[in-house]
Amino acid sequence: MALRIETFDNARGGNTLYKALTHPAAAPSGRALIGKLARHAPIAIYDAGGALEAFSAFYDLDQIEIDGVYVQQVPRVGDVVLGRRTRPITELACYRARAVFVAVFDSERVVAQMRPYLPEGAEVFSLDALRVPADRLTNSRRYLDPLNFATNFAFFSRWRRPAHSAGHSELLVRIRSRPCQLLDDVVCRRRQVIGRMVPRL
Repeated sequence: MALRIETFDNARGGNTLYKALTHPAAAPSGRALIGKLARHAPIAIYDAGGALEAFSAFYDLDQIEIDGVYVQQVPRVGDVVLGRRTRPITELACYRARAVFVAVFDSERVVAQMRPYLPEGAEVFSLDALRVPADRLTNSRRYLDPLNFATNFAFFSRWRRPAHSAGHSELLVRIRSRPCQLLDDVVCRRRQVIGRMVPRL
């Protein structure tokens, strides 16, 4: 089954939501968020910006009891998201959710607007739990700004032929998430027979 994620758009370029959700520094926080949601089940989910299915593709929500999925845009009411028909956000207060997961970054304004519809005593969680440290951001005011997730930079250093290898060489590659910020060193293998690059993870 194909993952319901969008990594690139011809008009907008790379999808920064995808990059934010899959950032190595976000993974531990994402797993911790899933644990919190499970402990507060049943939860309601407000899919304010259409990010819910992409989040669930990487951080599985299938094992969490979900009371309902809510949206604001009228054309999206009745759509199927995570196997559930979406409801208007105005109905949120009528249900029994112990917590509400707001599937959006920079959630402060969104949460303020939906507060009249929150169930009494419900705790609020959001994608802001996955934010990388502020000192890694170029634009701290807009988290999904493309400048914060410019992960398409690769700096090639040198070829080497390991003693154990036969018929291929290895290329040391340094990948940066933004200029001057080294994230990791990975080793790519070049198969000389077909001349294509294959990452070795």
